Amino acid sequence: MIRFINSRDWLIRKGSLILIQGILFVPGLFAATVPFLEKMHPQGAQQGIAITLTFAGTNLGEELQVFSPLPAAFTPLTDPKTSEFGQDMETAAFLVEVHEEAPVGLYPIRVHSELGLSNVLLFSVGGFPEVMEDDGKENNLPGQGQKVSVPVTVNGTLEGADLDVYRFQAKEGERLVFEVEARRAGSALDPVLRILDSQGLQVARNDDSPGVGVDSRLDLSLPSGEYDVVVNDAKFSRQENNFYRLKIGNFSYANGLFPLGWQRGQKIQIQLLGGSLTSPQELPVDLSTTDEDFVMVKVAGSSGALPLPFKVSDLPETLEPKGQGVVPLKPSTVVNGRIAVPGEVDRYRLTVLPGERWSVELTGSQLGTTRLFGRVTVLDPRGTRLASGGDDIPRNNDFGRQHGATSRDPYINFQVPPGIQEVMINVEDLVGRGGQDYAYRLSAWKSSADFTVSLRTPYINVFQNSTAWVEVQIHRRGYSGPVHLDIPDIGDGVV
Repeated sequence: MIRFINSRDWLIRKGSLILIQGILFVPGLFAATVPFLEKMHPQGAQQGIAITLTFAGTNLGEELQVFSPLPAAFTPLTDPKTSEFGQDMETAAFLVEVHEEAPVGLYPIRVHSELGLSNVLLFSVGGFPEVMEDDGKENNLPGQGQKVSVPVTVNGTLEGADLDVYRFQAKEGERLVFEVEARRAGSALDPVLRILDSQGLQVARNDDSPGVGVDSRLDLSLPSGEYDVVVNDAKFSRQENNFYRLKIGNFSYANGLFPLGWQRGQKIQIQLLGGSLTSPQELPVDLSTTDEDFVMVKVAGSSGALPLPFKVSDLPETLEPKGQGVVPLKPSTVVNGRIAVPGEVDRYRLTVLPGERWSVELTGSQLGTTRLFGRVTVLDPRGTRLASGGDDIPRNNDFGRQHGATSRDPYINFQVPPGIQEVMINVEDLVGRGGQDYAYRLSAWKSSADFTVSLRTPYINVFQNSTAWVEVQIHRRGYSGPVHLDIPDIGDGVV
């Protein structure tokens, strides 16, 4: 267990731990000898297929083992003598036999050696036959694309000002979904997807799409003929993690869900919404045994799409009552609501006392399963604004995208003025939009100014006679003082 304490006195008195820009440094010689994975190839595989998976990185060590929840068998292979990754990286190869019943999705994968446990990469399991981009052939001009047969998943990379073009044959009226899987799988690319006809004329284009964040998706029914699908990075930037997976096929998908989460230990009936679904799809979710912060849910039937994350919390949860005006808000309870129609404002009443400090949080966009760009406002009984969050106008076309894990959902920390025993909390979309996929999670709790701290890695390796860094991320919520990290019961051998 790692404990975080906000105590300046401890830092000054002990003087042995220094926190600088969120990194805890233990003085001494720094020896980073744990395995580190830079890349792997390929980034995924089809269900029921065996592939050769090559890792590249540093300090891979001997007798490497793979650790992953991926339903597959891993067999070490002779380490390749040469590699597409370059001579400055160590490589290790495994035969990976993916189970036929492995669900479509992303799986964390890492390696372990006598040197320790590596960082995590994400391995994707798909339902379509897979091909590799042909690096030895020009495929960066319309009309000269690499020919592929649909359905297919193409594993490719983009180098700066690069276009990757793939030519396919469409049947009359055939519905095809085109989806680029990149940022969701850990790539640095912001993909753009275009469909061109045989004359080079653009049929459709997508940059960011609901349900996939900054990745891209198109759903089309095309006349018979040959077409090019073109993939490029939105900024034509040079990235180390420059991979993508292009899926082409007829599959079902959803853009969002409701509610966005529920309490651990409970069972809940949820709705999958939008996308290719003509009506909401009901799905039971059982959280009675999970110890994870999220469970993944997918559309029933044939689906090539990645499953959607469903939040698991440790607080009581409730649904926004239908047909009511102002709804009482219970402290330390999550209300799952949605802005059902454009211009709607959901109103909640919170009982408070003068001088109390309260926190109010509206979450949703960080989950990637709602289109809401949320704004939350706290008002006194006379309608005077006490505090608000989510007021900033987004840059560029941020209204049209879901923001992913790096987004900042509105958070408010405020103190109740004298004479006030009740406040109103309003929830709305910043630009007045609404619909079935404009959901949110609202909670309020009595608090002082505080902060949260999370580890940047899921492990800490400290070797004998060496020093290790513990990198953390601090989100300050009204507290601006120093933060001390303490590891209780660490043992006599570690300082």
